Amino acid sequence: MASRKSKVPLRGVVKGKNPITVAPSDTELGRMGLLLEHMSDKVDLVHEGMMIIRESLERRIAESKADLSARLDTVESVIRHLSAEVRKNSDDIRKNSDDIRKNSDDIRKSSEAIRRLEQAVDAVRGDLSGKADAADLRRLEERVTALERRLAS
Repeated sequence: MASRKSKVPLRGVVKGKNPITVAPSDTELGRMGLLLEHMSDKVDLVHEGMMIIRESLERRIAESKADLSARLDTVESVIRHLSAEVRKNSDDIRKNSDDIRKNSDDIRKSSEAIRRLEQAVDAVRGDLSGKADAADLRRLEERVTALERRLAS
């Protein structure tokens, strides 16, 4: 590309004579060359900026990926631990359910036995209600002793 300081020969110069030189900005073609050079410099700057942004984004993506990977490892570990806990709790719940069923059967049997014992106690109470108590037996013994003394005299 033409430099801003260089001069370009004019077209149509007669051969053999000293060419007339002018600054690039003095001709339309020179101005277009300068404009293209300026645009090329801008494109190079934009490209360089894009590359810097790309490198920065790639670095940030790699850092984020590493961070997320570490966090996912932690989450996976916690999930494995919790899954094991859930399996253990499920087994414990099944065992407890079996124990509850057995206890319910035992309670039902005990309740039936208690009802039978209550009925037996009620029957014994009924039988005992017609029986003499200790005070009655003492009075009876006193009467028998008194009778025996009379008969013996």
